[in-house]
Amino acid sequence: FLHERKNGEFKGKIELQNDSIIINKSKYELNEINEISIHSNDYEGQFVNGTFEFARHLSNGLNNELKLKLSNGKEINCHFLQTKGQRIKNFRDVLINYHLKGKISWLHLLNVLEMDDYDEIQIFKAELKERK
Repeated sequence: FLHERKNGEFKGKIELQNDSIIINKSKYELNEINEISIHSNDYEGQFVNGTFEFARHLSNGLNNELKLKLSNGKEINCHFLQTKGQRIKNFRDVLINYHLKGKISWLHLLNVLEMDDYDEIQIFKAELKERK
């Protein structure tokens, strides 16, 4: 199967740190961020179309977005590439830190970490209570 085409070019990078987020070379301190929203369900090589469709079947991994709502009213949006080995959910500890500091809601955290099993969520809840 073929991958979807990549239009445009890649520039910059995103760094998720415990006390800040760096997008390209702009640093946003956690205390100046009101809300973090991450949509990251796409990764390069993910099967995206039915086998009987005449379209490319493997994702290019670019349908992901990071949004920051800043305390000064600005919104920062950027799209990013995810590969199967480099997924945003792998930054679990940093994402938990963002949740504990009120930047990511509980349900949004579960979504980003791709948790939907009831028992797994209960264990995770208990783990977070110990961290508070």
